Amino acid sequence: MIMVVFLAVTGILLNHSPALDLAGKHLRANWLLSWYGIEQPALQGVQIDHQWISRGPANTLFVGERPVADCPAPLHGVDSLPTMVLALCRDTLILLTPEGEFIEKLDAVTGLPEGMTQLQVAEKRVLLCNGQKTYTIDVNSLAVTEYAQTVGSSWSTPVNIPGELAEKLLNRDELPGISVETLLLDFHSGRFFGRAGVLFVDLIGILMCVLAVTGLWAWISRRRLHNSFK
Repeated sequence: MIMVVFLAVTGILLNHSPALDLAGKHLRANWLLSWYGIEQPALQGVQIDHQWISRGPANTLFVGERPVADCPAPLHGVDSLPTMVLALCRDTLILLTPEGEFIEKLDAVTGLPEGMTQLQVAEKRVLLCNGQKTYTIDVNSLAVTEYAQTVGSSWSTPVNIPGELAEKLLNRDELPGISVETLLLDFHSGRFFGRAGVLFVDLIGILMCVLAVTGLWAWISRRRLHNSFK
């Protein structure tokens, strides 16, 4: 009885899925995403003047909880000048105001050397390195030149951002999750519980068919027996 009611309720909800917008409502609970094999990434960033500059999900650079620019993975480093914050993503250098407003983006098309993986600001000079050569960038003209002097080892290193901020970024509405429609479909079919769940729902379906056929046969037999005594 419980299974019949369960299948009926989930079936009715799925039948009205467009009206209820079940496909557009997403669930992002960690246990549910883990059950579906979706791993939540460890979000990393650098704290500049009491605010975190981090790369969140979906290739987005955040200042605190506010998205400011596209940031292809990974985030290599973040550093600052008195009038500017710089974030180095994969083949992209993003320039922000101290308040976190977007200024400019440099990439291979606009003259940024490819393969830059390290960033630091030393003596008000922006330095980039690809592991072999070091370059400096004039933030006013955005000119990039090779830097031949000895460079210290104070390269920016992103770390895992605080758990509370990471949870807020991971729970943003535009991020993917499991739709309510998908969850109901998997419950209704038994797929949520794997192969065993599918076989169990199949067994319930077969038993319902058996009950229907045997019930009809019993009813017909009883009517025949009743008519034979008339």
